[in-house]
Amino acid sequence: CVSRSRLGCMVWNADIEHGILRGNRPHPSPGSKVLFPERDPRRSLVVPLDCRIHFALVCGAKSCPPIRVFQSSNLERGLQLAATSFCDSEVTVEEDKVTLSKLFDWYSKDFGDTQLDVLQTLLEFMTEGTPSREEFQKLIETDTKRVLPRPHQILQSWRWVLRPMLNLQNMLPGPVNVHFKSYDWSINNKPMASS
Repeated sequence: CVSRSRLGCMVWNADIEHGILRGNRPHPSPGSKVLFPERDPRRSLVVPLDCRIHFALVCGAKSCPPIRVFQSSNLERGLQLAATSFCDSEVTVEEDKVTLSKLFDWYSKDFGDTQLDVLQTLLEFMTEGTPSREEFQKLIETDTKRVLPRPHQILQSWRWVLRPMLNLQNMLPGPVNVHFKSYDWSINNKPMASS
């Protein structure tokens, strides 16, 4: 889909998602660059990144957040509800590991600069007082006190360097044992929720 911007130039779906709504951040695939270079007139359309946008932009796959309708009158509330709903259902803790949606791997840099930053952001979106949030918080607090042995630190740093070549996860390594669910690209036929 293509549309004309107020600047008179063409704007593609990827321009809207990655250039405008994600604060002109590159697509998460290796080697991607920002969409709007320094003198591109479309840069004036860029809005500051709000990581909750990932709970509103959906492709219709089963692993995506459910499709919702947002209006200017309910945008803030709708984004917060979408973030809470998705994180409550997609963050699971089993013993000493946390399992997350692949979305949090692909776009980890939109949620924080370090693994701990990302996990703290997700924790903030989860419903207060629920057992899953309390387990998640306890795991983060316990695992962040742990110091990684030197060989593990070296392996993790090399993992980051080799990630693009070996198709490894995007999220920065850290003290918490994080796994990602496989992404289900089949069509989502869940009933539409209103915000």
